[in-house]
Amino acid sequence: MKKYQIMYYVGAVISLLVGLWHFTVILWGKMVFAGKPEAFYLYGFLLALWLFRVAVVVIYPCPPESNVWMSYGQLSGSVLVCLLLLVPFIRVACTRKNQKK
Repeated sequence: MKKYQIMYYVGAVISLLVGLWHFTVILWGKMVFAGKPEAFYLYGFLLALWLFRVAVVVIYPCPPESNVWMSYGQLSGSVLVCLLLLVPFIRVACTRKNQKK
């Protein structure tokens, strides 16, 4: 019984940390759209990481042939997140370019 309580508390702490991370990302996203250059460059770095993540999933899908649908789900999820990051990045980059002119 003690083992399950520890697992419950570990899961609760991880859920709390994930929730705090999402809240931080929302606040950070507002700084990107406000035009702060350091937030924009950090957002670009995050986008580059996801582009490499998609490349890795395409080159070396995991898990291998044992469960093909999990590989497809991982690929489609990675592509979706990458596109969701790419569209606002292009919008903010075009806005920054127009403001400099």
